[in-house]
Formats: sequence, C-alpha cells, structure tokens
Amino acid sequence: GINIIIPILILCIPTTALFTSDMKIFFAITAAAIILIATENIPTGATALILPITYIIFLGVDASVAFKPWSMEIPWLVVAGFLITAVLEKTGLMKRLAYNSILLTGGSFKGIIVGILLTGTILSFLIADVTAKAVLIGALALSICKALNLELGNRAASAIGATAWMAVSGTSYLVYTGSTGNLVPFGLAGNMGVQIPSYVQYMLHMFVPQLVYIIICTVVILLIFKPEKEIESKEYFKQEKDKLGKVKVDEWKVIVIAAALIIAILTSSLHGISVGWLFVIAAFIMFLPGIKLADSKDFTQVKFPVVLFITACLCIGIVSNTLGVGQFVADIFKPILEGSPVKMLAGVWGLSWVSNFALTPLAAYSAFTTPLVETATALGINPIPVMQNNIQKVVFGRENNIQK
Repeated sequence: GINIIIPILILCIPTTALFTSDMKIFFAITAAAIILIATENIPTGATALILPITYIIFLGVDASVAFKPWSMEIPWLVVAGFLITAVLEKTGLMKRLAYNSILLTGGSFKGIIVGILLTGTILSFLIADVTAKAVLIGALALSICKALNLELGNRAASAIGATAWMAVSGTSYLVYTGSTGNLVPFGLAGNMGVQIPSYVQYMLHMFVPQLVYIIICTVVILLIFKPEKEIESKEYFKQEKDKLGKVKVDEWKVIVIAAALIIAILTSSLHGISVGWLFVIAAFIMFLPGIKLADSKDFTQVKFPVVLFITACLCIGIVSNTLGVGQFVADIFKPILEGSPVKMLAGVWGLSWVSNFALTPLAAYSAFTTPLVETATALGINPIPVMQNNIQKVVFGRENNIQK
C-alpha cells in the first residue's frame, strides 16, 4: 500500500518554476525505492539493481550519470574488504588476533571486553564494511559466550554482546575507510566539488574524539553489565591460542600484505594512489600464484546485494545533484537553518535524528548529503563539520539496528 500511495501522492503535486516535472518524477521514484528498502517487501539488492535503470528510462538521465558510482572507488573498496575478510577468517589470523588481544589485556572479564574492542579497532583499518566486520566480531563474541558457558541474556553475555556492537560500529569511525557510513556521504560531497579530508587528515580530526566515545561506552558497559561472579578466562584463551600452533606461512603473508596496505594508505598523499584502489590491489595480490591466499570460492563471501545497495545510494545523490534537487531542497532548509553555525548544526542533528525512524543509514546519507552541502555552502559554512554531524547522529540509528 504505502509503496504505491506515497509515490502517487508525490506525482499529484503541481509543478512550479522551481519544482519541475523531472524533480517530481525523481522524488516519486526515489521515495518508492527508499520505502521498498525500508519495508523489505522485495530484496534490497533487487531494488538497488533497478533504481538506476528507472532514472534512465523515466528521467532520460544519461547512463554515464546513473552508473557513475561504479566508476568511483567506493564499491570496489567494499568488494575488496569482503575478500580480505574471507582471507582473515580462512587463514585463522582473525582468531589469532582476537586471542592475542584478549591475552594481552589480561584474559579476565575486563580483558575480554578490551580485547574484543582492540580486535575491532585493528579490523577497521582493513575492512571497509560494517556487515563484513560484524560477521567476524559477532562469531567471535558468540563463541566466547558458548566456551565460557554464559547464558544468553545474563550480564556477562550482555556485556560481550554490547562490546561486539561497539567493536563493529564504534571503531568503524576511527578511520576514513572503516565504514561505508563515511565513504558514501564523503563520496557524494566529493562529487560536488567539496575538498574531502585525506585519510591522515580524517584521523587527526576524528580518531581521538571517537576513541573517547568508545572508552566512555566501554566504562558504561563494564558498570551496567558487571557479571554476578568473577570470570577468569585466561587459561581458556591460552589453550585456544595454543591450538592454532605457530604462525603459519599464510598468516605471515596476510600480515605482510596488511602492513604494506596500511603504510600505502598513510602515504597516499605522496604516491597519489587513492585509498580505495589500494584495497583492491591488496585483495588482488592475495590471488596471485605463489601467494594463493584467496581463490574463486572466496567471491561467494562477497555480499553483492550490499554492494548494489551502496551504489544505489550513491546514484540517488549523483542524479539529484544533476537535476538540481539538492539546490531545491537547500532553498527550503536555508531559512530554517540560517543564523549561526550552531543553529545549523542543531538543525542537522534534529533532521538526522528524525530520519532514523524512516530510513536506513545509507538511505539517509544519500537523501540528505547533497541538500546539506548545498545549504552549508549557501550559508558560508564549511560543509565538512555539517556532514560529520549528520554522520555521527545517523550512526546512533545504525548502532541500534546492529545491537538488535
């Protein structure tokens, strides 16, 4: 019902000199797509697959515009991230990393919590999609609960679950490539000519504030979910680590490739290769003869519906910018948000909070990034803090979804 009613109502709105026929059709198509994604009446991947085609057919948008997201680094970076995730799991390096992190932090209950967070932080440098990281961290958290005979729902298990959520979502915003929640809005803003922070600049801006947020959340988890009795698990993790044996050749290969990738990312301003392409190169190297860390079977671990969804979100933003939709919406918001940077940021925070109830995070980013950038630019405000405000607020909705 709602999938059809809302687009029809949009099509019934009279056009004006500012609200053109193309804009009306764009809003109707986009609303239908977002509702289908939100309600999941049909698979998200199917909706994402058809969306650019509808823009081409009904709006006459050039294919080079509708499919421009595929010429950007973001979808390829995500694919590479899934492949790297598969290799980390297949080689056993993920388990070794987790066990060493927990033992390094003492092996006690607090050590488990800090160790899981440390594991998530390290993975954020290598994996660009929260879904891929959730698979690894979620499996780790569940295995720890089962191994320690923790009943799901008790304080200790709840603490581990909440920590897994923080290790997946909270740590993803420590670095630029840690989440598609960064990549999509920054990619859209970059397409509009906004000067996007480099990987190192992003870390200088966000690493410490996000780390403080993670530390505060960790303290809250330890206080609220303090277990009824002391949990000493050091011996268990030591045994599990011993089962893995010495570091295998394949694990050393992954370590060397990962180290080279991080160094290349941090020096990208020197060699000029975009971060996304560096991830793809790293994933490709894993398939080379003599290295053979990955094979054709690992492509089955790539969640292509997620990749399609990301490109669809980018497509919405790019097409809206081409049609002037962003400027149209910005003209509506400008009188409400103008006055001061604080008023602008407060208004964006409120808008982002409300969007959590109706949109998925990536859908919210694709819907609001272009108008927010246009509005900030028109008001003479740096759009980067405005975007960060939007990203961080929408993150709360995203984290709630992951926790559930």
